[in-house]
Amino acid sequence: MDAALAQIKQLVPADGVARQRLMASLHKLAYSMESPDDTLHRYGAMTLQTACVKIGLDLGLFRYLVESGRPVTVEDMARKTGADGQLLARVLRYLGAIGSVDQDGSNQYAANLVTRNLAQKVTEAGVSHYFSTVSPQYQALPGFLKRTGYGNPTDERHTVFQEAWNTERHGFEWFSERPENLAYFNDFMAARREPELSWLTVYPVRQEAQGLAADRALFLNIGGGIGHQCAQFRERYPDLPGRVLLQDMAHTIAQALPTPGVENMAHDFFEPQPIRGEQDGPLFSGA
Repeated sequence: MDAALAQIKQLVPADGVARQRLMASLHKLAYSMESPDDTLHRYGAMTLQTACVKIGLDLGLFRYLVESGRPVTVEDMARKTGADGQLLARVLRYLGAIGSVDQDGSNQYAANLVTRNLAQKVTEAGVSHYFSTVSPQYQALPGFLKRTGYGNPTDERHTVFQEAWNTERHGFEWFSERPENLAYFNDFMAARREPELSWLTVYPVRQEAQGLAADRALFLNIGGGIGHQCAQFRERYPDLPGRVLLQDMAHTIAQALPTPGVENMAHDFFEPQPIRGEQDGPLFSGA
């Protein structure tokens, strides 16, 4: 069996689509061997897995293991984090059981591929966003759908979000009262764009923008968070004439990047768009 597993590891393709297909096939194989007890614990422990990963992120465990580059004892991690050693040992044993870290002996842990993934900025921000803001909605979803007769939600102010957070406001308004949740969301949205192939690298922006008047909107980023995409645009095309505008809710614009050549504008995109028409409408827009 070990030889078969080693062969599968060697077959892992670099191509993302092929890799996803292989992973899906391996998941199906694992599910086909489950006992009823296995299925129960797989679904029953999903929220516990996320909770323990969040604890690991809060303590900086994953980054510490990656930066150490070697197996680290529970005692060393307790001194580093300030956590109680006995409690930390229990958390690490569970993180080892779900593959988030490798257990090396009875009292040492080391980084693996999943640990390195969890140490990345985008993963830390994303897990924190899902755990803090999205997970309560998952918890409330069955009751909400049952109470509403399993109808398809059509009103953005009457969704599971309002049920989970006991509010009448939509999400973007709600974020204004929750700076920690907003910070997780903004960090996640900013970090997840970094590894992507940007449209700026493939679209002929310079050719399309030839002859554009300096007072005309060149690029309008609607709901653009704190402005990372606008900053990327200006960094790539610093000399193009035209206005580059960032729009988002006022509480987000208050935290926006002060990028030279970018106008930060507070605007609710549920309201009429002030930048429009042939004379002042944007040449490019995004969300």
